[in-house]
Amino acid sequence: MIERVTKGARVLERVLGLAIGMLVVVLLGVVMLQLVDRHFFDVGIHAPDQLVRIGLVWLCFLGFASAVQAGANIRIEFLEHWLGARARVVLAVVFDAATLALCVLLGVKGMLLVEVGAGQQLLGTPFTAALPNTGFVVGIALTGVFVLARLMRHLFGRVAV
Repeated sequence: MIERVTKGARVLERVLGLAIGMLVVVLLGVVMLQLVDRHFFDVGIHAPDQLVRIGLVWLCFLGFASAVQAGANIRIEFLEHWLGARARVVLAVVFDAATLALCVLLGVKGMLLVEVGAGQQLLGTPFTAALPNTGFVVGIALTGVFVLARLMRHLFGRVAV
């Protein structure tokens, strides 16, 4: 089972990397169009600043999930210098369990945010506030999946901390 979860996490990592790359390209395109629209001629794009804000929210939370998957998330290493290898694994399991619980809590509360945002139109766009709020929920859900995979590797596999 650990192999399937790890393989699924690797596939999700690749898809996430492609999504982040495409999002960066789209955001760059919107910003370039805004520059052209503002200084040269009308390109017909409405509310590019709102579109970039939506994209940046998505990019922020997808990027955070990617950082967690890569093990680049911020953590406290103060205690780890004095702990043995077994104690470091226990500490990693405790922190991952706490992070997973936080992801579940944020995901549940984030769904309420999406529901409330569905009734709030973003000016100049055909979108509601549910779209950037969904970026938050998707990012937190992906973070939870990656933390769960790491937790399973700690509990059932051999992982160096």
